[in-house]
Amino acid sequence: MVFFAVSLPPSAERVLDVLAHGGPLTHRDLVAATGLPPRTLRFALARLRTSGRVEWRWSLRDARQRLYFAPGRAPSVGQHGVV
Repeated sequence: MVFFAVSLPPSAERVLDVLAHGGPLTHRDLVAATGLPPRTLRFALARLRTSGRVEWRWSLRDARQRLYFAPGRAPSVGQHGVV
């Protein structure tokens, strides 16, 4: 059986790098931190979530927003609050 490594687009790698060194961050925070257009960021987050490299939680401050983070960096109650 042969396994192939799934390569990520550059936008997803940029998002993963930002989340690995910071976070948790909202979509708006990630747009500002990465400089990516919102639509590109949504695509990158979808790829990262399906590959298990990014997780999200609801924000306690604004239940309409999700906070994204790298799995090894569990969120804590902070600037945005986390469930």
